[in-house]
Amino acid sequence: MLAVLLLAGMSYALAQTLVVPALPTLAREFSTTQSTSSWLLTGFLLSASVATPIVGKLGDQLGKGRVLTAILLLFATGSTVCAVADSIGVVITGRVIQGVGGGVFPLAFGIRSRPRAPTRSPSSSRPSAGWPRSPQRCRSRRAPARRPPLTPRPARRPVDDQERFGTSAGSRSCSRKKRTIGST
Repeated sequence: MLAVLLLAGMSYALAQTLVVPALPTLAREFSTTQSTSSWLLTGFLLSASVATPIVGKLGDQLGKGRVLTAILLLFATGSTVCAVADSIGVVITGRVIQGVGGGVFPLAFGIRSRPRAPTRSPSSSRPSAGWPRSPQRCRSRRAPARRPPLTPRPARRPVDDQERFGTSAGSRSCSRKKRTIGST
């Protein structure tokens, strides 16, 4: 599974960066201006930035594996559209479709970091990997939720050293004996 996630991430990263040095060549090939050909990169990044949070949310709701498969199919469709394109508009459309593949990263991180069920080794009755068996153990490790107080707290008044320590700050003494080197 890790190899598939790495391959998906690498294909998206390469599709993002490999078009930059090819922009002048693509502008000449399609007889267009540099500003029009720059939309190949702009459309890709714009669709990736819009699709990434949406794809992450869909992965949480529908399952990360299913959504990752759909996103990789969309990425492949965009690559096919770019490969068979005969005009710059079609290539830009293919790059926008490819940009939806930006959702690969949150899905891959979610798939990689999800907890696994404990597995049992044949020689032992204890779980060999994964999370603790008892859900109560997991709950007890969580910090309690902090809730705001129902009534507002009264404002605190400043306290000086005389009230706090019973002496002034300069004449405060320590009740512990100082240890010197060699004494026990």
